[in-house]
Amino acid sequence: MRLDRNDHHIVENFLATRPAHVGGIIVEASNLDRQAFAIEAAKAAGIDVVVETLTERLAHPGLDRSGLEYFHGQPHGPANLATNSDKNEFVKRVVATQLDCATVVVAPHFYADDAATLDLNVELVSKTAEVLGGRGLRAVLTAPRAVFAERDPRLVAKRYRIAGASHIDLRLSPLGGHDNGARKIQSALDIAAAFRDAPLVVTLGLQGQVGQPAVALGAADRYSVGIGYREQLNFKSMISSQRRDPNLDAEFASPIGILLPGPDITVRRSLGKALLADTRLRGRLEVHTELLADPSADPRGPYLVSRQEQVSALMKRPKTWRVQHELARLTRAIKLREIINDYHLPPDAKPLKTRTLKSLQIVCNRYLDDD
Repeated sequence: MRLDRNDHHIVENFLATRPAHVGGIIVEASNLDRQAFAIEAAKAAGIDVVVETLTERLAHPGLDRSGLEYFHGQPHGPANLATNSDKNEFVKRVVATQLDCATVVVAPHFYADDAATLDLNVELVSKTAEVLGGRGLRAVLTAPRAVFAERDPRLVAKRYRIAGASHIDLRLSPLGGHDNGARKIQSALDIAAAFRDAPLVVTLGLQGQVGQPAVALGAADRYSVGIGYREQLNFKSMISSQRRDPNLDAEFASPIGILLPGPDITVRRSLGKALLADTRLRGRLEVHTELLADPSADPRGPYLVSRQEQVSALMKRPKTWRVQHELARLTRAIKLREIINDYHLPPDAKPLKTRTLKSLQIVCNRYLDDD
């Protein structure tokens, strides 16, 4: 779970319930003091605490850098790490920020859209491993799929493993949303599987739609999302937003939505409330009872519970049954979106897209056929 600045109270309460199959929380480095009690609650629940170092965003203007001890001056990126001394000092500062709170340390990293930056990221992992001296190390790789057209993902994964990483947060960009084709999704899952075979523990980063099928298919061990948003990733769009408005949460500039587990979609609040008000439909949306009772309630708590229930339902199945379970869930979600579009959509609302779900359906069916 990736926390936004104001998510700590709702997360603290959620973690007090000791939710099953919640692997960790991700807290931005600039919010560590503010979210100290959520961090404490995670540790008490035996859940990992991971720091979002924000280093990949430091290379671009517009980010609020207050509270980041390892940043001084203007945008700080690969060009500022020209010497070995520069790299060592940067790694030490990034690691020092995490040591008092994180259960697993994240190596500094940058958006790897070329070979040089990918090489730098691997070097930073190696230097972080030297500083940690055996403590758990998590790498983050944010990259377009195109970078693997020139480099075999198996070889890249092996390099990360040799450098000292045991876990990788793989953030492929652009990926997610509701309009992805089967070829794109299959390619992303193949890349993730190559890292898992390294072997590395793989989190498919910020993938609310693709993440759970990836776990069911064995391409990833985990997936991450925000709380009501951050369910897809487009790094270039994010940086464009960051440059336009430094005061905007440019990571994913969208309001917190309402998760409708039945059709498996997070929608804006106005649409969610309209659908929940439709008595012919509301029972099929499978939303949390709190939202059924009051559609205007804060959707973040129900979002967390619904996500956790979805994952738990999957993980309770034997591994050999998980793809069929996920395929059945996707099929129900597609049908329900089509029913909403045909009979229940408010006049001013756009139809709910089904392309990504149908693409995931194709990928799951191929897996079952091959098996």
